[in-house]
Parts: sequence; structure tokens; C-alpha cells
Amino acid sequence: MNIQTITSDQYPYLLKQISQLPKYLDVIGTIPSDENRFLCVIGARKHTSYGKEVCERLIAGLAGYPIVIVSGLALGIDSVAHAAALKAGLKTIAFPGSGLNEQVIYPEEHKPLAKQIVAAGGALVSPFARDQIGVYWSFPTRNRLMAGISHAVLIIEASMLSNMIANNFFDFIFFIALAASNASFSFLTSISMYLIFLFLFANFNAFSILLPNNFK
Repeated sequence: MNIQTITSDQYPYLLKQISQLPKYLDVIGTIPSDENRFLCVIGARKHTSYGKEVCERLIAGLAGYPIVIVSGLALGIDSVAHAAALKAGLKTIAFPGSGLNEQVIYPEEHKPLAKQIVAAGGALVSPFARDQIGVYWSFPTRNRLMAGISHAVLIIEASMLSNMIANNFFDFIFFIALAASNASFSFLTSISMYLIFLFLFANFNAFSILLPNNFK
């Protein structure tokens, strides 16, 4: 896969607004234009079948709209989101938390998924040296960029502790947080779709919504 290097003047508009902007990014594929709306989807690595279904149904409901799914290529909800986007015909961007040399793309088992993302018109993006492996400090860095490029962040089945940690990374953007293993499915999906469209296509300041685990 061919790696290009872009500089800050070539970044998407929203990404240019964050502080401590990286001087360059490596890219494989094509970052969709600013005419699209970018939705970052993150969540549990050890998700339930219910969480997977919520993620897949929500993303399937976005088919046909100018929406790009952003995630981290990680195990769990990240890979579910990328795969659901591809199935729905949506472009998707992955920030793998490593460099973009094929030997180090993290996680290794998702290299085929990474190639599918690029083949479908999406992109892999990294601020790291091309041979940088995924390490503990690289993931907060990529999280910040994932949020910075996005109009909204959707969190699926993350614990309250995880959400608090995520807020430290994404303090300049709002959340639709779905800690939802026991939530009413039909209510959850309908209200979540409404909120996703509302926040993606309207101008809102930072906003946070949490549906707790015991919501019925």
C-alpha cells in the first residue's frame, strides 16, 4: 500500500482546529472531503453481541448519507464499526495507533480490514514514524486525532471509567455514549439515530449524553 505524507495545510478543516497539531500525517488512501460529516465510533474491545448489533444497525441506518465513519482499527467495536461502514457503502478512516508500514500496522489481524478500507475509498492515517509499533502512549495520541477530525463521537458499551478517560482525550467534542447492554433496543436505536443526525448536521457546542446500563 502506498504511503503519502501530508502537511497541516492539507488536513481536513476540523482537524486544523485542534491544539498541538502534528506537523505531518502519513496517509494510505484518500481522506474524504470536508463536504462529508465525520462520525467517530469507539467502544469496548470485549463487547457483547448486543453491543455489536447496536453498532451495526446504527451504522447501517446511515447508508446513503454523506457520513464518514472514523475509528481506530482496534479489536472490538472499532473493527465492527469499520466493517459495518464498508457493508453500508460508507467511506471509513482508520487511525491504527501505529505507523503505516504493513509490518507494524496494529493489530496485525486487522491488516486485511485495513486493505478493504483503502480499496473502498477510505484511508489509514497516522502521525507516527512509519515503522512505529503500537505502544501505550500512541493510543491517546491517535484518539485525540480521531476526535479532532470528527463532528461527533459515538461510544458503545464503554464503562463509566472508560468514558471518563475518553473525556480527557475528547474534551473538545460531544458524546453520544451508549453504555447500553440492558437498554431497550428499539428505544435506544431510534433515539440514537435521531441524536446522531441532529449533532452531525447542526452546529452544537460540546454536549454529552449517557444512557446508563440499567436504562429500560
